[in-house]
Amino acid sequence: MRNKILKLESNNSNVPICRTFRFVDSDKTFVVSDRSGGFTVIELLVAMSVFIILISIVSGVFVSSLRTQRMAVALIAANNNASLTMEQMAREMRTGTLFSQTSEKEIIFTNARGELTAYHWNNSAPGEEYIERSINNETPKKLTADNVWVKNLNFKLFNGSPEHSYPNRITIVIQISPSNIVIAPVINLQTTISSRVFRSDPDYQ
Repeated sequence: MRNKILKLESNNSNVPICRTFRFVDSDKTFVVSDRSGGFTVIELLVAMSVFIILISIVSGVFVSSLRTQRMAVALIAANNNASLTMEQMAREMRTGTLFSQTSEKEIIFTNARGELTAYHWNNSAPGEEYIERSINNETPKKLTADNVWVKNLNFKLFNGSPEHSYPNRITIVIQISPSNIVIAPVINLQTTISSRVFRSDPDYQ
């Protein structure tokens, strides 16, 4: 059995008509089969497979971009809030006196208004750690926002020397992470504050 492709001209000479003529040896006749329209099943399957692969690649890139953007926004928000909290602590410690510690997670001092001030790391609820501040042993108030997870907080206190009137120096080390991201990197923040009140000052208590 043999197949031959012949091109026949239609009434419109500019439009070719392609037909397949199957030659049958038994009776020496031609059987005409019209192949001028449509696709085969294999062609459709190949086209659909290529389309699905392209859509999968584009969708993966789009989802990855959204995830990256969301993480970047969360990191910026957490960093800004933690930096603001550190600045608030630093402003109050610069004019404070009588610094003391019960642990590395807490620092106690007397602020410029004569109030007993304490900054503390509250880690009573795992995954919801935060920094809190209390005045005159009253109920502590939360400083960091809900979108910030304070994973660690350390206060390093270096007391001044009475002989040389060195000021107190406090180093604050904070580890934070966005609380609204399942897997997020940890941001390390550190600052050192020197008290503006010297031991030789008349106002030093």
